[in-house]
Amino acid sequence: MKANNTNFRPALQMLMAVAAIFMFSCNNSTTGKTKGTYSMPGATPDTGRSDAPVVSEQSLTDGIFSGLLPCADCPGITEYLQFKTGGTYHLQRSYAERMEATFVSQGTFRREGNQITLTDNRGDAGRYMVQDNSLIVLDQDGKPVTGALTSKYVLHRQLLANPEKWKAQAANGIDFIAMGTEPFWNVSLREGQWLIFQTPDKRDSSRIPVQLEKAGGTGWTYTGELDGQLFRLAIYTEFSSDGMSDRIYRYRTTFETNGKKLSGTGVALRGAISGNSAGGSWVLQDILEPGKSLQSLFSQKTPTLLIDTIARKLSGSTSCNRFNGAWMNGSELPFNAAQLAMTRMACAGEGETVFLAAFKKVNGFRCIADELLMYQDNRVLLRWKKL
Repeated sequence: MKANNTNFRPALQMLMAVAAIFMFSCNNSTTGKTKGTYSMPGATPDTGRSDAPVVSEQSLTDGIFSGLLPCADCPGITEYLQFKTGGTYHLQRSYAERMEATFVSQGTFRREGNQITLTDNRGDAGRYMVQDNSLIVLDQDGKPVTGALTSKYVLHRQLLANPEKWKAQAANGIDFIAMGTEPFWNVSLREGQWLIFQTPDKRDSSRIPVQLEKAGGTGWTYTGELDGQLFRLAIYTEFSSDGMSDRIYRYRTTFETNGKKLSGTGVALRGAISGNSAGGSWVLQDILEPGKSLQSLFSQKTPTLLIDTIARKLSGSTSCNRFNGAWMNGSELPFNAAQLAMTRMACAGEGETVFLAAFKKVNGFRCIADELLMYQDNRVLLRWKKL
């Protein structure tokens, strides 16, 4: 979804250079729109900024700074800047009305007095001045942009949406909430299994089976059938705003069906969703094989898994036999079940046979907080719980 990062610096230079030439007005706020007042469980946006403290050294890493900056040939550039503990930052710029036009920069930041300098692997990546609860975007010389567009170069501190707001849904097995406001819509997703789609006119809470269509470093897509029509839910690892409040969400989402595309935001309820946090000890929670239950297959001991991403080793138990092999960090599927070394004890029942049959079909995986999902193409085969 993101464009090549080599385009980021020229885009920044162009933005500063044309600021004094193109004298047109862009909206100055991503949160100033007025929408309806419909409220749906799980879809109501956070509101208010009264609890946002004035920027200080201590609070600089709390929340995120965002704003809509002027653009020479588009409605505006939405910028999100997050400072992290340890002196690093994450900067995202999205060009309005341009597909595939999101640029990301990551690196370190340095604060000297009321000025902050960003540095990426190519050098200076941006400068800002702290002013009350905001950041003033500076030009390449470290000075405020002057002229009619001066007031447009401001990023306001905002708070990130807190997953605790949806703790009731998380307790009911929901992994992710996607939502939008034009019109109001809401999706409650159980990763790799089903979702519930609702609008003001459609309050049906039926679980609709989903399939993982594709997954990559910038997002993933699910498909299914809603009212006889194919739908596609896309989730992108990009900051976004709901357009109604001063809360920023860690994910951007779209829901397409019947020729319509709904845009919105998203929040992971049980931790970040990724494929890079598989390290640790796991116990099997479920084998999603028709007619097979974990309890009937393993009455005494359940299969376990140990992934050491540092030593790049994989080991575990089928509940009867032990196995081990290599773990290749950074691969789409960093292990090969067919090449695992395993003991050869005779095992009672069909548990080991069913487990190994599923394990050898795995060609993809994902982590959601304390759960590890293993896929065959777009179907979840094994669900593990972190110990």
